[in-house]
Amino acid sequence: MCTARFDEPDFAKGDGLLPAVAQDARTGEVLMLAWMDQAAYRETLETGRAVYFSRSRRQRWRKGDESGHIQRVLEVRLDCDRDAILLKVDQTGVACHTGARSCFFRSVPLATDSTGNAKGTNTMTAEQQLESLQLELPPAPKPMGVYKPLVISGNMAYVSGHGPLLPDGTLMEGRVGADVDQEFGYQAARQTGLAILATLREGLGSLDKVVRLVKLLGMVNCESDFRNHPAVINGCSELFAEVFGEECGVAARSAVGMGSLPGNIPVEIEAIFEVAVD
Repeated sequence: MCTARFDEPDFAKGDGLLPAVAQDARTGEVLMLAWMDQAAYRETLETGRAVYFSRSRRQRWRKGDESGHIQRVLEVRLDCDRDAILLKVDQTGVACHTGARSCFFRSVPLATDSTGNAKGTNTMTAEQQLESLQLELPPAPKPMGVYKPLVISGNMAYVSGHGPLLPDGTLMEGRVGADVDQEFGYQAARQTGLAILATLREGLGSLDKVVRLVKLLGMVNCESDFRNHPAVINGCSELFAEVFGEECGVAARSAVGMGSLPGNIPVEIEAIFEVAVD
């Protein structure tokens, strides 16, 4: 008598193909949805690298063979019916062929109630969202020259250029494309966003006083032939979208390359916010 193994996907349910979700093992962010056949699943387990099956090309494809954006698999999980696969991965580069870190970057508007909030949801403030995301802000950076980190004029807050300040007070360093890779640059931009939030909180008293992000300028310390500046600065932009929401946290933006930046930091970012005044 044959018995089924309950630690194995049931590929018979999907006519040989099952959906596979890739999730960032560190942040929990959903990166992409693809498909696996049994051979792709086996190769993934054996090599520790995400391998999928292309339904359009009818063949297996190893994530990153052409793009270099490899997903190293740290954990594999199955859903209760064994017909869906979850990969917890350490991703190098981006998941989406468009250059976005996650394929799920499009936001669909929901029906709203009379107050403008999505029906059936509890809208969190920026401070509540920050706590929910379990994000740690570094100390608000002190000026390293003749300038102010934050200037408020009327209902506008102008944030000077910030770098990737870590909670211990040190800065991430390295030139993208030479000393560090694009993923490091992305994480540096995200950390820079946290430093900007620290400055805003110190200057405003609470992030809940932010009405919306208006403009972002991201500068990338990189090699002259580096072309993916927007993908690096996405680290900051996606953070602000998470904290302030898509409507208020996504702004006009520029992402440019620089021959060098102070202290050899990978990125420097400045921002303009609309704020509520007392």
